[in-house]
Amino acid sequence: MLHSRSGPLNRNAVTGASQLTAVLLLVPSLLIGPRARAAQPAYTLTARIRTGYRPEVSVRVKGAGPFWCSLDSGAGGGFLLDRGIGEAARLHGTRTERAFGEGPDSGVTQIVPDTALQVDKLFLPRQSIRLGSLSGDACIFGTELLGRFIVEIDYLTPRVRLFAAGGYSPPARAVKLPLRFDGSGRPMVAARLLLQPGDRAMADLLLDTAVAEQVLSLSKAYSDGQQILKRVSKLISPPFKAESGGRIDLLATRIIRLSIGPVGLDNPVVMLFRTPTAAHGQLPDGLLGSGFLHRFLVAIDVPGASLYLTPNRTYDDPAPQWWWSAALPLLPARQ
Repeated sequence: MLHSRSGPLNRNAVTGASQLTAVLLLVPSLLIGPRARAAQPAYTLTARIRTGYRPEVSVRVKGAGPFWCSLDSGAGGGFLLDRGIGEAARLHGTRTERAFGEGPDSGVTQIVPDTALQVDKLFLPRQSIRLGSLSGDACIFGTELLGRFIVEIDYLTPRVRLFAAGGYSPPARAVKLPLRFDGSGRPMVAARLLLQPGDRAMADLLLDTAVAEQVLSLSKAYSDGQQILKRVSKLISPPFKAESGGRIDLLATRIIRLSIGPVGLDNPVVMLFRTPTAAHGQLPDGLLGSGFLHRFLVAIDVPGASLYLTPNRTYDDPAPQWWWSAALPLLPARQ
């Protein structure tokens, strides 16, 4: 959604081909062997799943609330509260920052220092939060605030469990993958895109739990640099535009398979941003959204720079489809 001058507050898309090698994505040993889940979470947070598979947690802000906040792994700025709610709770900023989204525009957020946040029994004192204009959300809770924990998101329960660093025992079917982090501490993972038979591309994708329903979105800079528009079988214009830092023109296509290590999804619809972002700094090639992530028990291990994906009962469900995506025919089986 938004980015501050010193770093992104939420998701933003763009540049460059991945520097991570495909070898890491294909090693079978990335599958975790059988192991008992002996470790107990330090905290278990009540959660709910909104339409589009977006997880939310209940947060009190300086005693006000609780408010249901989007749990956003793509937010690099910590905590963003709707300005109207903040003013009603008598929160006042001491300075402002310029904020950016994936689009061409920017906005202004107010910084409120020394603010206490409470999520169930977890108390986070002396946080600098931001007040800004939100559409459809009361607040955005970035997983960066939980960076000292392994954050496990259970879409089926739903629950969010926090484990102490080094204290996580992944399920037997878990896949362990390396994470890297951008300048704002946002988690990114290497992906392989099978565009057409025999034609593959690599991309560094931002894990973005707050992107509703969509599987994969690619930035304009990445798509242009990799000539994606010339390499896919068909392009259509969806009957809407994205809204994040201004209106974003979109194209849509379908690829044969998206792979993250040894797991993946066949025939996903991919959104292609066609408006450049105004954000600066190290930016991802694209966004890995909830249409993919909800198929797993997801554990983000910031201290261990690892991602654990354990397929749940929805893993084999077909990729999401919409009435307008019927114009994109299914592609041949993966190779």
